[in-house]
Amino acid sequence: MISYNNGEYFYTDSISVPITNLGYDRSFGVFDFMRMEKGRILFIEDYLQRFMNSSKFLFGKSPYSKNEIKEILQALIDLNKKKSSTFKLNLTGEIVNGKMQPHLVILNRPYEPYPAEKFVKGSKLLAHEYVRENARYKTLNYLVSFQNYNRLQKTGAADVLFHKDDKISEASRSNVFMIKDQKIYTTDNDLLHGITRKVVLRSFKNKLKVTIKPIKYSELLKADEVFITSSLKKVLPIVKIENHIIGDGKVGEVTKLAMTRFQEVCDNY
Repeated sequence: MISYNNGEYFYTDSISVPITNLGYDRSFGVFDFMRMEKGRILFIEDYLQRFMNSSKFLFGKSPYSKNEIKEILQALIDLNKKKSSTFKLNLTGEIVNGKMQPHLVILNRPYEPYPAEKFVKGSKLLAHEYVRENARYKTLNYLVSFQNYNRLQKTGAADVLFHKDDKISEASRSNVFMIKDQKIYTTDNDLLHGITRKVVLRSFKNKLKVTIKPIKYSELLKADEVFITSSLKKVLPIVKIENHIIGDGKVGEVTKLAMTRFQEVCDNY
């Protein structure tokens, strides 16, 4: 497939950036990730607004407008002629003649769905005591996530849950929802506001009330149901956190409703 690299289009496997790029050299960068179904980039305005916010955090003002990004995305859709794919936007910087210059890469790749079995039987989270720096922006700092990479691979866990002082914040690439006594809760502290999380909150607005409040790690372990949300994982049931079984260890009814409602929103987008 073809992707975009700082003004030009190349086959994805041939794209490179200079070793002096500050994303590589200093982790100076932000990114975002979008998914396309049936030729439509889902929730594109939400994703682009978040990318603009992250870009402003990095450079003071965004080096690119929404329309400029949309034009690049459309060019990639036209070049690759795929109805289903993903787009990863990486914005970093380089020092050129003593001035900071932006460097934008947009990788267009095939969409590989998360294993269907995980939605039927549920998945697992690992846990790590940590609060992500600048959590409200989608930065390139995934150090702690990849410190746990081998553990994730070995256990087959879906993600790493961050918690500190008995309060959860987020998973490394997902947001967390808890169900207790048929009530749904999610937290709002020290986290990236995920777009899938936003869509789930919107889709439940007239169906089920979601309470936003601090959630203790200890109470999460005693939840009836837990699910996480992300662009790739969509709404993913969690039936185990470390060695703690959640509820009865099966995918719960509220989680099933969330999965159904989210898919309906995607289908009707």
